[in-house]
Amino acid sequence: MLGNDMEFGAMVLPLHGSILFGDNVLIGVRSDEQCTETPAGKEQYFQPEMKEKFYHDGRNWMRLGDSVLQTPLLHVEQVPSDIDTALFFEQASYRVQIDSPVRVGQLNFSGT
Repeated sequence: MLGNDMEFGAMVLPLHGSILFGDNVLIGVRSDEQCTETPAGKEQYFQPEMKEKFYHDGRNWMRLGDSVLQTPLLHVEQVPSDIDTALFFEQASYRVQIDSPVRVGQLNFSGT
């Protein structure tokens, strides 16, 4: 179930399945970053395949040192963060409960 205190920039949906939303969830709220080239009411399509890196995979991390930092490092107080992707694999059920408001970059329900 998606609660009221979650913000995300995009959702990657599975081809089959269901998503439960809380009572006061707002979907499709126009923001300053909304694409102005897409007319209101026009159908939108999603791309079910992604090649994202995962924050829990240590191979995707870089250490601070003499070299220039190429990718963001995790911060203990900001996991997940607004640049992370929350990945939910297909053919599974999940319950995620977080006590404080969360902002993630993307919710991926396609499992890829």
